[in-house]
Amino acid sequence: MRLMDVVNTNSVMPSEPKYPDVMALAQDLEATFLAQMLAHAKLGDQSGDFGGGPGAAHMQSFLIEAHASQITQAGGIGLSEHIYHAIVARMGGEDGASET
Repeated sequence: MRLMDVVNTNSVMPSEPKYPDVMALAQDLEATFLAQMLAHAKLGDQSGDFGGGPGAAHMQSFLIEAHASQITQAGGIGLSEHIYHAIVARMGGEDGASET
């Protein structure tokens, strides 16, 4: 199974959210969450006999953040949609999407 096979394909978001800045914030939060989960899953871990050397550990966080960002841009796990709806509801606005 490839890493990108786990992305959400059942999006409940409208194609153009009413509040794009809120959606961008929600996607950033999802990417941060995914980066933490991928780091704890040891994605890109280069320990062992053929490790990446002393600089690999420093660059690994950039790789993990890039993977998390790509997963989120491809649909993510649906967390950004829930965050978006929660923020919009707190603002008292509606975005035209159905609540889940």
